[in-house]
This record gives sequence, C-alpha cells and structure tokens, in this order.
Amino acid sequence: MRIQTTTPLRVLLLVSSIAALAIPAATAQETIFAERVFGFGSIQHAIFSPDGNQILLGHSGVASLLDAATGETLQLYVGHKNIVSSVAFSIDGAQVLTGSSRRERPAAFNPFFDDTAKLWNTATGEEIFTFAGHTSAVTSVAISPYDAQVLTGSWDTTAKLWNATTGEEISTFAGHTGRVNSVAFFAGGAQVFTASSDATAKLWDVATGANVRTFTGHLGSVDAAVFSQNGALLLTGSSDGTAKLWNSATGVEIRTFAGHASAVTSVAISPDRARVLTGSSDTTAKLWDVDTGAELHTFTGHTDGVNSAAFSPDGAQVLTGSWDTTARLWDAPTGGELHTLPRGRWVVGRCAVGGVLSRRRPCAYGHRPC
Repeated sequence: MRIQTTTPLRVLLLVSSIAALAIPAATAQETIFAERVFGFGSIQHAIFSPDGNQILLGHSGVASLLDAATGETLQLYVGHKNIVSSVAFSIDGAQVLTGSSRRERPAAFNPFFDDTAKLWNTATGEEIFTFAGHTSAVTSVAISPYDAQVLTGSWDTTAKLWNATTGEEISTFAGHTGRVNSVAFFAGGAQVFTASSDATAKLWDVATGANVRTFTGHLGSVDAAVFSQNGALLLTGSSDGTAKLWNSATGVEIRTFAGHASAVTSVAISPDRARVLTGSSDTTAKLWDVDTGAELHTFTGHTDGVNSAAFSPDGAQVLTGSWDTTARLWDAPTGGELHTLPRGRWVVGRCAVGGVLSRRRPCAYGHRPC
C-alpha cells in the first residue's frame, strides 16, 4: 500500500484491501492517495439499472455506479474488504445490494475475509445493512421483487434469505454438495433458485425450505443462471462450456447452446425472450437465437475472460465486464462495440476535494484520485 499526503495524515481512511485502517482526520487541503496492493480492477459483475440509465459494476473491493450514456462515475459503494463479486438493484433502483468474494487475494491477506453482503442507498452511497452469516465467500446476491427480502449464495454450499428491512437472517437453504455460484428469486419471491459447483441447480420453496426441483444435465459446475422476465424460461451456464435453456415449470431441458471454447461464466435472456446472451472465460460473449439455437453474434474485444454479460432493459444493448478491467457496451442487433468504459483503478477510500470528502472519482493507473 502507498499513501501520500501533503500534510500529516489525520483522516479515517477505509481501504478495501485491508480491514478498516484508522488514520486521524484530514484537513480540506490534504490530498490522500491509497493504492490497493492486490486489486487490479477486474470487473466481476456488470448490470443495468431498472430504467437503463445507469450501470452498476462490482470489482476490486468496491462497487461503482456509472452513467450509462457518458460513463461518468456517479457513486462508489465502499465498505467491503475484498472484491465485490455480485451486484443487484432493487426493483425501483433506490437500493443497491453487493456481495463480496475471495478472489484476487494473496495468502498474505487471508485474515481479511469478508463473506458478507451489503445493502446501500443508491443515491447517497450510504450503507444500510450488512448481512453476515455465511462462512465463506458470498458469490451471488438478489433482491426480491417487492424489495422485502435479500437472497445470498455462498461458497459455503448454502443460500440464505434475509429480511431487507431489519437485516435479520430468515432461513438457510442447504442441500448442495458444492459451492453456490448463483441465486435468484422465482414465482414472485415464493421460491428461490440456486446454481452450484456440484453440477446441479435447485428450486426451493421459501415457506417450507423444501427442495422443489433439481435441474441436472450439465457436465460441470453451474456458474450462472437467470430466469426470463415472465419466469417461463431458465438459462444456465456451466464450466462445461455450454448454456442450457429449461422450462422452469417442468425442469425439462429445451436447448443447449454450444460454441464457447471455455467455461460459460454469465448468462442473460433478452426482454422479448427471443435471444440469449452468454459470456465466457474464452474472452468473448455470444448472442443466440432462442428458437433455432443459432449463434447470431460473437462480441470480441476483451483481452481476458468475460465475467459478466447483460442486456439493457430494452434489449437494444449488451453490457459485458471482464478480468481485463474494462466493461464494454455493444449494439445488440449488429454486434458492434459502442464504447469501452474507462479502465483503471478506483478510489477505495475518501480524499479531500475542495474541502469536501469525496468517494466518487476514479483514478487511472499511475494517477492520483482528486
């Protein structure tokens, strides 16, 4: 870590790569630069806001809110001790949910596990609740359709349901024999869904905790899953290099999408249910026709694995996030790249700007924030 200041440090600086580092408060004239020693800005999760006007990114130790049109950073959500592996919006966009994982952590930082989810005020960046109870990395998060509950999935092989108003744990869904990699609400929040490294996905009844259905067919870890907006279709992605489309009501497999050269890490279904999107560790994302299974476009440009792929709410654009530290916007009908969101590190603490403590401005490699 490197910290620079023009006067003696007197600030409480929260640095995401270590547990809260206490430094006395700074004056408005001080410039503070905190550089993470192991976070390289990889984009773990990238999604659009419900209205499509903003983009939410989960990356190294922080989540960031960007203007979808300009790429300007609007807000940072700072508080996790390790990378933010999953992000979600409430249905009205007023709250943001984040989950923290353990990737990018060298042995020297093993004491600084996070394993939590956090709920934030979207506009102000203030933390509302921390959901703590998992014994390993939180890999996936979701907010119920009516914003009353929060769902988390973890490497500890369980999923947990939480009260979004009080922050209290409601129930635990246990039954997988491998890590839970993806979670979602289903049937208006009456059921929850989990996808696991044990090569299965499961549907659970919220009221009883019973396993309602198990989806089997993948030959490797099920790393991603999503329902269509009407709940009729389920799409899963796997380390076996394929994505599978299922009838969510019956559990019957409809179609397999094969064409990636490596694991499928992220999946999405277009709002009109006519196309599906897959992201892969082979550095590409692909667009497919639901009815025929034909590949429509391959989105190429990332230089490392694609961790996240999502449609805009109107289905006109595709958003991808990668280990190469960039997020990219694409035109869905043509497959052409629209623009690349700025690469670089992100502010992980507060810095003094004209007398106001700020958490908003990103900094490029080798440059100071503020």
